[in-house]
Amino acid sequence: TEVLGIAGNVGAVAGVVTNHHQMIPCQLVVVCTGMKPVTTLAERCTLPMMYERDEGIFVNNQLRTSVPGIYAAGDVAAIHNPQSGIHETRAQWYSAVIEGCTAAAVMTGQVAPATRTFGVPWHATRLGDLSLLTAGSPLARIAGSVTLADNIKGTYRCLTILDDQLIGYISLGQAQADGLAIKRLIDEGVSIGAIKEALLKGHFDARKYFAQQSSISVRDLATSGKLPVVRTTQRLSPPMTRSLTESGTQQSLERRKHEVTRSPSVVESIPLTTFPRITAGAQFRSINIH
Repeated sequence: TEVLGIAGNVGAVAGVVTNHHQMIPCQLVVVCTGMKPVTTLAERCTLPMMYERDEGIFVNNQLRTSVPGIYAAGDVAAIHNPQSGIHETRAQWYSAVIEGCTAAAVMTGQVAPATRTFGVPWHATRLGDLSLLTAGSPLARIAGSVTLADNIKGTYRCLTILDDQLIGYISLGQAQADGLAIKRLIDEGVSIGAIKEALLKGHFDARKYFAQQSSISVRDLATSGKLPVVRTTQRLSPPMTRSLTESGTQQSLERRKHEVTRSPSVVESIPLTTFPRITAGAQFRSINIH
């Protein structure tokens, strides 16, 4: 199904018309056109740098490219997605800030960013009077996953759950959800059985929840004397291969972009669930908010 036109008066949407001559009533039309990273640096580099023209310059969690001494951050940097297992750009302001700080810290010899993981992508923005938040892979449809949706009081929320863990989240409405808290739930693979209803209805109190989890960890430490295991859904991305021959062709680089060595992880490794890749391109989705 394709959208051929938008129906309505000036400044107000009444619906969209499809190629099947069908009118779908809606109050909001969101057009996702995507973005294309500028990979001129990699294309003109005298040393072969791993990149794909439409995917960006491949980097690890320290923002290092395959060429020693060259870093990439922002819209052009293709970072490992722990859910899909592929490298992809993150064209959001939050990611750009974190990536810039990480690259600067690594270049100046700081140690902390060496163990940083970027986790799943998330994005928050305003659409007119509405706030939109997405985190993880809310459009993923894989065996065993469950999708819960709620449309009430002018707000739409959708949760994608796999094995009682949140893997994707969408929120659209007047109230702005706590995006970083939602992202943290996905990154840490938290069991959301006890907070599922609160997430769906918009009553989730992130500060209270994580404070309680911290208290439980402190209590367990005091009673058992054992340090709690830090859990994450993302393994540390391995460093990029340092030695690439100048005579290597683009095809050989494509074959070698996964030939990397894994650095030791300071966190517990948890098996990753690989999701099918979503085809890029314009997407139209109509949402009725009552």
